[in-house]
Amino acid sequence: MTNSKLLGQGLLHTLGVEIYVLIVAFIMNNAQDWFGKLDGFFGAAMALMLLTVSVAIVGSLIFIKPALMIYGNQKQEGIKLLLYTLFWLVLIVIVDFAILAFIK
Repeated sequence: MTNSKLLGQGLLHTLGVEIYVLIVAFIMNNAQDWFGKLDGFFGAAMALMLLTVSVAIVGSLIFIKPALMIYGNQKQEGIKLLLYTLFWLVLIVIVDFAILAFIK
């Protein structure tokens, strides 16, 4: 796989993470209006369930394809894909913070 394809695939994985994070942030921002005040045992349990699901989804988006490539004798490409994905992730976080600083 060429570097440009790996770079593009890393960007797609990162955009998937960004979209997922925006959806979860939207849900969290509106949860009190939708479900009422969640406190106590059930609120804590739901927060931990959301954390667990988020770790599974984001971890899958970032790590599964590179891991499959590494175990499928494409070690160099798998490591490059992981690094490109992390590069895009850091870049998008910086851009997100810059947008946040700009609108504040």
